[in-house]
Amino acid sequence: MFNLTSGKVTTILFDVSTTILERIISAELVGSGCGLSCTAQLSVGQESQTLTIERDLVQETASQKPEVQVKLTHEEFEALLQGETDFATSFTKGDLKPTGSTRAIMCLAALFSS
Repeated sequence: MFNLTSGKVTTILFDVSTTILERIISAELVGSGCGLSCTAQLSVGQESQTLTIERDLVQETASQKPEVQVKLTHEEFEALLQGETDFATSFTKGDLKPTGSTRAIMCLAALFSS
């Protein structure tokens, strides 16, 4: 992957045996870190998982309709996890196109900046 910010080529190793939630936890993203909470459906490649995000909690949920949905490539997701891409900036520039409530989109932005 070519990083537009640094101009460097980055190799991303993507482990398909782990879930989206497991990768979020392993990146030490532990919640929104603020008063925002939401239910978000993240789709990465062919995998999709609905998560509840609160101040200091991220967990899988199956019973709630997501307030926000976002589709990411494996490269986009890994760049967010590694802090190479800022969710809010990418959303503002139109590079990421989540659908749903603005509050829930800001909750996702807070998660990826925690």
